[in-house]
Amino acid sequence: MGIDEIISVVPYDERWTALFQNEKVNLMKAFGEDAIDIQHFGSTSVPGMFAKPIIDVLIGVKTLELNFSVTNKLINLVMKGSEKRV
Repeated sequence: MGIDEIISVVPYDERWTALFQNEKVNLMKAFGEDAIDIQHFGSTSVPGMFAKPIIDVLIGVKTLELNFSVTNKLINLVMKGSEKRV
């Protein structure tokens, strides 16, 4: 999202919960035992609320030092996400 990009606020979309759950599964696989909790927060997590259509995710981890395995898994998730947008 660029600094000049127009941001839309849209009516609540019931798919947002499922989209978060899918991302949570992927993130749990990437972080493994390092993840303490993964939460959906922000306006898209509130049923019925208008929101920017961006799923906010908060990840609690045991340590801020990520090993290369976790980092590589996160990079792969980003790459897969980019392929879906093309």
